[in-house]
Amino acid sequence: MARYGLVTTCAAVALAATACTLPEAPAREQRTNADAAHGQPYPTQAPPVTGAPTLDIVAKVDPSWEKSLFTARAGVVNISFTSPPQSNHNLNLVGPRAPYPLVWGVDAGAPAEHLTYAVTLFKGTYTFYCSVPGHRAAGMEGKIEVT
Repeated sequence: MARYGLVTTCAAVALAATACTLPEAPAREQRTNADAAHGQPYPTQAPPVTGAPTLDIVAKVDPSWEKSLFTARAGVVNISFTSPPQSNHNLNLVGPRAPYPLVWGVDAGAPAEHLTYAVTLFKGTYTFYCSVPGHRAAGMEGKIEVT
């Protein structure tokens, strides 16, 4: 029995020594809104489209949205994000055919207080939220129902 314990201890030490010599993980891949995830359909952002319906998503100073439920028809929709001056908010959008979030605001490299992009939405439910730590948990999340 003592021999089994010694073997186990030696194996654990050898494993720990091996783990310490493994190479570091590669840097996290940076993705942007313009990336198309390996050819999959993706609701990319584009300049606003004249005549397309617009959803106005407005952040309040406290971590909340003025309105948290929207409806839209499938197709091109202008999504307008407004954040109060000097506040720390962003807008992330995830939903059908979106392999990773679209981002408005500082995290997307555009620190403007008002941004509008045209997005192609597909039928289903999209979730929008602020990814600033603690804001989504405080209720800064909403839905867009697309028919």
